[in-house]
Amino acid sequence: MKPWGSRVDRFPPGERNENTLVWGHFRNVLVLCVLGVLAKLTAFYRFVLGKILYGARSDVYAELIVVFGSQTGTSEEFAYKFSENLKKLKVPHRVLDALQVDEKLLRRKITMVFFISTQGIGEPPDNIKHVFSMLHRSRFMRLPGRHAVFGIGDSSYTSYNEAAVNLSALLHSAGSTAWYPLELADTSYKLDGTFQKWMRALLRSHFSVDEDNAVDPADQTRQKHSQSGAFSVCEESNTPDKQSIVYVRMVSSELLTPSSSRTNRFIKFESLNKKWDYEPGDHVGCFPPNADDLIDGIIELLGISDLELEQPVSTYVPVDGTVVSPGCSVYLFLKWHADIHAHPKKKIAEQISQYIVDENERSTFQARMDEGMSSKDRSNWVQLLSRYSSLVLSLADFLRIIPQKLPRFYSICNFSPVEPLLSITVAAVEGGLCSQWLCSLEEGAEVPVFLRKSDFRISFQDLEKDVLFIGMGTGIAPFLGFLQKKHFWRNGRSRAEAKISKNPKKLDGKRGPKAKPCGAFTLIFGCRSSADWLFAQTIRNVQECTSFDDQYKSLYQHNQGRQNSVLPLEGHTDSFVLNAVHVAFSRESPFRHVQDCIDDISESIWKVIAGKGTVFICGDGLQMGYDVEQCLREKVVQRHGGHSCDEAAALIEEMKQSKCLRRDVWDA
Repeated sequence: MKPWGSRVDRFPPGERNENTLVWGHFRNVLVLCVLGVLAKLTAFYRFVLGKILYGARSDVYAELIVVFGSQTGTSEEFAYKFSENLKKLKVPHRVLDALQVDEKLLRRKITMVFFISTQGIGEPPDNIKHVFSMLHRSRFMRLPGRHAVFGIGDSSYTSYNEAAVNLSALLHSAGSTAWYPLELADTSYKLDGTFQKWMRALLRSHFSVDEDNAVDPADQTRQKHSQSGAFSVCEESNTPDKQSIVYVRMVSSELLTPSSSRTNRFIKFESLNKKWDYEPGDHVGCFPPNADDLIDGIIELLGISDLELEQPVSTYVPVDGTVVSPGCSVYLFLKWHADIHAHPKKKIAEQISQYIVDENERSTFQARMDEGMSSKDRSNWVQLLSRYSSLVLSLADFLRIIPQKLPRFYSICNFSPVEPLLSITVAAVEGGLCSQWLCSLEEGAEVPVFLRKSDFRISFQDLEKDVLFIGMGTGIAPFLGFLQKKHFWRNGRSRAEAKISKNPKKLDGKRGPKAKPCGAFTLIFGCRSSADWLFAQTIRNVQECTSFDDQYKSLYQHNQGRQNSVLPLEGHTDSFVLNAVHVAFSRESPFRHVQDCIDDISESIWKVIAGKGTVFICGDGLQMGYDVEQCLREKVVQRHGGHSCDEAAALIEEMKQSKCLRRDVWDA
């Protein structure tokens, strides 16, 4: 017998009535109500949680999916490149073959980025054709998601990127929202550059909250290429020359004119080889790097791939007999050797015109070229190439045309036995690639340099006669080394005798050498104003010295105990290091030039010339050199020497030949 309380006991078969059915319906309705309430609570919970996690955003998409429709693998390659950058930004996503896309996936509220190539006469790749079929049935399927399409095709075909265009149109008609505008890339023209530009713009527009942590694709390229390998480095036992360089470490960079609008720095380098043979007045050749934005611009405009950037540049152009290392990559060549910062010369421009396809653009370019590429137009290579959209230039042609960067030279302003640190003076010129770079470097930075010997030197024999220095701006730099050399001459007949100072024990009990006879040293210096007077305090200190005592030595030497001390002179001497200084400020009252100073002391200058002394002219301005020579002819030689105009000119030329007149001038 069934236990009492069961349904059978309560409602025997013969006694079932309408109450039984009512109770059953009531129970079903109650269950449905409870389930409905739970569903509402769940939806409310998800809504609140979404608000907490995403704030007020109503455009939350469940997932980011990268899809590639590829026949030969090109679209797949770029899809994974895009994925790598998403990983750098820590963006959750998946990469799917288009075969894995079904109707269920399309109906989800997701973001889909399509990479699709065009085959044959405008057909999509085989693995994505079923997606087109599903989208054609879009009247039965409204898509709640959003999309971006990157198309890859060949512009030589009439159906250029037709598959990408059709896919974008079908997605839009099916209700999908465009996440980023359609991009069409050409496999025959700057494919990689187009992709990089599109990808950077997309990532920056949608992931700006993570921009500080984002890794720019260009930064990844820079990180892969170190500085080493760009140059042919010389052997340790040799002095670096124009075919081999050495890296020197910046020890200090002193701002010389803090109150001036111009930046002038006194920079010292630690030479790694103590055997280098150089004199003050010789030149340091520096190779500055190109700016990152210029390099990125060239890579984008030419569509240079990562694989091409890693190739040795010697596979495209010969590098024998140059400072370029045989193993230098294309990227390092663009960074250190290609002269992309400069304005192309007319001869180079003629070669560029051959690669402009559009006739109108070519005629416009040639018209500008015939006008002489106006001196006001200082466009660099990136600015020039970006103006002409029909310019088709391959990497090999570009590397063949682009000139190699010339080194920038700076006069050495230290005499190594007195000041062992290689020293130069740099004025930051507006638009100057090397000067701006050097002035921006911090202590410890390594700079690729080489040395070039110059005729602008002063010998020990020159020190015995009167010497006149005429300098403008940074042209005063080598004169500091000349003064150091005179100080050394006063303390010992030659450099070999002065080396006794390197051994402190040999100084004990020794008497200093007698003062050697020296000629008078006169300096004429010109600049814009007193705020631009380089080494002003140093020159004043030199003038105040009455003997070669410890006060003078501390001016030029690094006192490390007695290691670098020199023997003091016996007795007092009135032959100072620098006997007279004449300064002219062209933009400060009384508004004078170096020619005015020459006129003031013309009689003293004639004594220097007549006594076979040496005149040194150094400065940043070719015209300054000619003006000073003209002033010497007219105000000195003709006036005090009694020579005619032709005789004075001949005497100046004779002084050049006999090296009684030495010039080191350059164009600012």
